[in-house]
This record gives sequence, structure tokens and C-alpha cells, in this order.
Amino acid sequence: MSKELDKKVQKVFGDVAIDRGLVQRLGVSGDDRHVPSYVMDWIITHESKKSVDTTQLSNSVAQFIKDHLPSKGEKDLVKHRLGQGEMITILDSIKVRVKLDGQREYLAEIPCLDEHSAGISEEVINANESLLLGATWGATRIMHDEENGGICIVDFKPMQSGTVSLSEYKKCRQKFTTREWLDLIIQTIGYNPDTYSEEEKMWMLCRLIPVVHNRINMMELAPPGSGKSYLFNNISRHVWLTSAQITPAVLFYNRQRRTPGLLTKYDLLVLDEAQSIRFSDPAEVEAQLKGYLEQGVFARGDIQATAECGIMLLANIDLLPTKKMYKNGQQVLKPRRSDYIKKLPEMFQQSPLIDRFHGIIPGWKIPPFNSEQQASGWGLKSDYFAAICHELRRASGIAQKVRPRLGISKGYKRDRTAIERTACALTKLLLIDVNDPDFEHFVMRPAMELRRLVRTQLRAVDYSFDSSLQIEFINKIDQKNYERVGKYLILDPICLGGTAEVFKGYDPDNDNIVAIKRVREGQNDFERRSIQREIQIYEKLKEIPHPNILQFHEVVRGDESYSIIMEFADGGNLWEKIAGESQEDDNFHPLTESDVLQICLPIIDAVKTMHNNGIIHRDIKPQNILSSDDLWKLSDFGISKWTETVVTGFTFQGAHTSPWAPREQIDGAEAHPSADIYALGRLLSFLLTGKKSKTAIQEREDLLHWKDILMSCVDEEPSRRITLNELEDYLKTIKNQS
Repeated sequence: MSKELDKKVQKVFGDVAIDRGLVQRLGVSGDDRHVPSYVMDWIITHESKKSVDTTQLSNSVAQFIKDHLPSKGEKDLVKHRLGQGEMITILDSIKVRVKLDGQREYLAEIPCLDEHSAGISEEVINANESLLLGATWGATRIMHDEENGGICIVDFKPMQSGTVSLSEYKKCRQKFTTREWLDLIIQTIGYNPDTYSEEEKMWMLCRLIPVVHNRINMMELAPPGSGKSYLFNNISRHVWLTSAQITPAVLFYNRQRRTPGLLTKYDLLVLDEAQSIRFSDPAEVEAQLKGYLEQGVFARGDIQATAECGIMLLANIDLLPTKKMYKNGQQVLKPRRSDYIKKLPEMFQQSPLIDRFHGIIPGWKIPPFNSEQQASGWGLKSDYFAAICHELRRASGIAQKVRPRLGISKGYKRDRTAIERTACALTKLLLIDVNDPDFEHFVMRPAMELRRLVRTQLRAVDYSFDSSLQIEFINKIDQKNYERVGKYLILDPICLGGTAEVFKGYDPDNDNIVAIKRVREGQNDFERRSIQREIQIYEKLKEIPHPNILQFHEVVRGDESYSIIMEFADGGNLWEKIAGESQEDDNFHPLTESDVLQICLPIIDAVKTMHNNGIIHRDIKPQNILSSDDLWKLSDFGISKWTETVVTGFTFQGAHTSPWAPREQIDGAEAHPSADIYALGRLLSFLLTGKKSKTAIQEREDLLHWKDILMSCVDEEPSRRITLNELEDYLKTIKNQS
């Protein structure tokens, strides 16, 4: 990286920039103690405040590591010092579990001391709740617990940059060109960008795709020594790499301990050495993975859970040299055989599972790593960049911009989904505008190639698949052949009914994918008034935008119909996530409490916004809660009413849906907020128990703390139901206590 770019990085990013070559020049390392790079960054930054001379800093860092990062061989010496009454501060990756047998107890794991049941106070836990979510590196003060015996953690300070600002990060991005920004990221993750070609750097960048975007599933098949394992071991505490034997209990849910597995704890799970990894129950793991890779849902025993964790498989394959050369002068390699997927365990050679992966990184196009390719200039501090990557997963609105820019009109759903999701992730990583002339080069082409490589391996194991992408682009079709609603092109049907039809559409003026709900005109005054009311409600919703209410664009009137143009939600609805294709069974797998709270608290806030503006939804149910751009959103306001408007039981499009609507709504009472509270109570009970019965919550002894609040929601007398604020406050209390 040029000296000019190094200076720009220092000037623009200030304290969160670090000289990546400094570690190399200092000649110190934490590799022998399995210390990730973001911890070394912290140590060097901490000690550089005391030392200005390189030799002095090197000695200071080495002494710090000796004093605070004991090796496994020194564990008994540390325990001896504790027994002598010393209070010692160590740096380690601490994880805490909660034991509820009798009195509540917190037990901590301290890896460097092989300690699995250290005591830790509730005060320390309350100040560092991340300890309950997974292993967290930090400065850990420990002492001998003379009263109870053993080791006790008395203080913990996590290694982190504090709260990061995505908006400030984006402002910094504006100071760089796309190619400069790519070099900065490559330098940040530990590599010298000057020793790689642009194509090689892009494939390296693709490794970060599942780190910054929810539920992306990928593989990298490569020769040993390409740096793939090193990256994921060091990139973030939110990434977990393992090559150990995997059990369903470890991966999904431990039924005996009633504890969630790895998929619920991390942003990304990396299965290293996948060509030789073992599963204790391959049949169950394969069955669970099919559901999880598709929808982010898994079920074990009586528990169903959702997660946003991505999965990355890393595997070594046999390669052959070619006559071409990498930029570093080594010979370019290529797979020895075209069906290289067959190096993976048998379950990953099945087309239904392969098809659920979004992309394959061609690791053979990345040169094997050598010391000359180690970062030598300025990049971002690892803990800061890790926090940014974690925050980028929450960045909303990206898909709404990327999808129309891609311009995929129709085709095989999994091809479309894979390209859209990986393109969104690349857009986040590069922070590139969708209208940038380089968008196709840096985003579209890599996203398509990642999925195309999946297609080649599908073809290798199943001849019913074509090796090419099965998609069509809007800009490559004759728009005259498409039916229009106003300016909008109708692409694909989504749902066809008796009085209303929903289509996927395209807005050519704004280059945007939309949903089109087309409803036939009413045949009498009553139906026409109902239509007018629905239009007025949609117009009002446009004035009160909320991130968890599906966005409304406009109404287009036709000769015998009108069409509502809305945001296109690509992630399915909550019913599909919970119930799949089942329509009759009343014994679905319930969700975990944390999942229910994560889904429902934003929906409750959306309902509050509607109520505050005089709108009652009146049709809250799992089918009307849609996933769009990784957010759950309330939709379908066809039977919504203004507050205190007299209605009858069978208005246009139906006035209720059983079992979610209360009796008074069915009987045609005035529209009142309590009807939505009833529906929310039924929804919460269904998600928690897997049963649609109104009293299902009473049958679950482990959920008795929900009983009073939910039974109050579904009281037959509307005036006795709790308020929406009370419901929200109670759910927040449960969330804070869990």
C-alpha cells in the first residue's frame, strides 16, 4: 500500500488506525498462546502509550504478555500465587454459564488455567452481559475464594473499541476510492495488498461476506496455506472456528442441558478441515441443516429456534499447477478434478444440501501465503473492524437498493436469493453506491460467479441440474411483453385469490422491485366505501414510516381494479418460518423466549405507532408478519379500521381470521386497540408453545411467568385486557432478566 494511502488512513481514521507492520517489526507474537490479532492490537496500543522507542515497545509488549497471558504450563504457578493471597490480572477468553439447580449460580471458564467452574459475581455479569453470549476476551482480575474454595473473578474489562458509529465509518469511506478501500480492508485483515492482484484481493474479500450479512452459507475449497483458517481465527469474537467432531447438541440445541448450540451464539460458524470433519449423527445433522440453511430455523425435541448465524465450510482439495502465475510469482493452481465437491463428507455431496449454499469461493485463485505478503502498512484496529462488521449485519435498507440494481426479473429462486444476498454483503463491505459505474465489476460479477460455482457442483452430483445460472435480467428483456399496472411491470405472481392478487413487480422509473396488490373494484356502495377506507389507511401509513411496517408507495387505479404498490418482502412470512407447509397440525415446534422477544418487540412498537395515529390493524397473525431485508414487518392492512368505526362481521376481504381475532371483532363491534392486543396475545402464545389454543400457555410449567400477562391479553372482556404499553414493558422486563 502506498505511503500516501497510509497517511490518508492515519488522517481519516485517527485512533482506530494501526500500523499493521508494527507487530512484524516488534518481533513479538501471541501465536504460541493462541492470542487472536485483535487482542495483540489491544496490547500494542495499550503499551505504546508508555513507550515511543521500537525496542522499548517490543520489550514492554513481551513483558506484558509474560505477566498477563500465562501459558498452560504456568497454570499451577498462577494458582500457587492465588493461594498465597495475590490478586492477579490475566488476559483470557472468558465464557460464563448459568446454573439454575436450586439457587442461581454463575460459573466461568478460564481457558489458560483449565478452570471450568470459577465463581463470578452477578454484579460483574450485569456489567458484562456479553459473557453470557459466548467467549469474550478481556482483562480478568482473579483471586482465591477462601469462603467457597476455588477461583473467583472479581472484575472484568472487555477488549473492545466501545460503541462504534456506522454513520461515521461511512463518512470516512467517502474519502477513499473503491480500490483504495479494498486495499485498506485487505491490509486490515493482515495482508499486503501490493502483493495480490485485484482479482485475488476480491476473492479474499469474499471471505468476509458471511461475517457482515445474516445467514449466508458458503464454502471455500482451496490448497493448504492460503490463509483461510488464519483469517477466521483472528477476525472477530463473533466468529467461531472449529474442526472438532460436531454433534446435534453442540450445533443446534442440547436437550439434556436445555442450552442453545453454536448457531445461536455467533455471527458465523466456520467448519475447518471440512473434508475430514465428523458428525456424531450425520442423518440428524443433515436433516436439520436443510431447514436451517433454507430458513434459519431448526427444531430439536420440543424446542424450535431461529438464528442468524452463517455457515462457512473450509476444505482442502487436490490441485494441479498451470502455466499461469499469481502476482507473487508462484504458479497458479486449479482443481485436479471438476467434481471437487466430492472431497467433502457424503452429506455435503447431496444436491438438496449443496443447493442451499449461496456461494463457493475458488480458493485456488488465491495464492498460498508467504511472509512477504504479510501486512506492512496502516489498517484499522482489529477490534474496531470486528465491531463494524457486526454492526453491518444490522444495516437495513441495503437489499431494497441492491435488488433493483441487479435487475433479476425471474428465474430459479435459490439462484436469485444467493446472488441478491451475496451482492448485499459485498455492497456493505465496499460501501459502494449501487449507481457507481464500478458496481457491476466489484459486486454483480463476483456475486454471480460465487453462485455459478455452486451450480457447477450441483451438476457434478446431479445431472438434473444445469451448470449455468437460471435467471433473467430486466434490462435484457423486451418490456413490451410484460403486463403493466400504470408504470409498473408485472413480473411473477406471488399469491392469487378471489378478489385480490399479489405480484412481484418492477418500477422502471426508480429501478426498483416492488410488490403489487391488485384488487377488483367493489360492486356496490358498501364495497366501494371499504376500498376507499383501505386506500386512506395506506396513505396515512405513508405519512408515519416505521422500520417494522411494510412500506407503502402509492395506489394505481385501473378501469375495474385498483393496485396498491408496496415494498417487496423477499424473506417469507412468520407462519412459513414456524409451520412450514403444514396448515392443520396444532403441535408445531415452539420458538425460544429470546427468539420470540426479538421478533415481537419491534412488531409491538409498530402496532403502537398505528394506534397512536388512530389505526387498528385487526388482522395480526403470523401470515401477515413478513421478513424484508432481515427485519420482521407488519403487513396487509386490508381490514384495518379507524378507531371507533362501526363495522360488520363480513366486510370487504373478510373482517377476521380465526383464531387470532377476538369475539367482539367477529360480532362487528367498534374497532378498538384491544382487538390488536388480543391478537398479539394469541400470537405470543402460539410462538412460545407451538399451539393455537387460547390457553396453551397454561400448560407449560416452564413458561408460567408468561401466564398472567398473556391471559390478560386474551380476556373475553376487552376492557379487562392490558394496554399495549403494559405488554411492551413486561416483555422488556423478561428480556432484561433472561
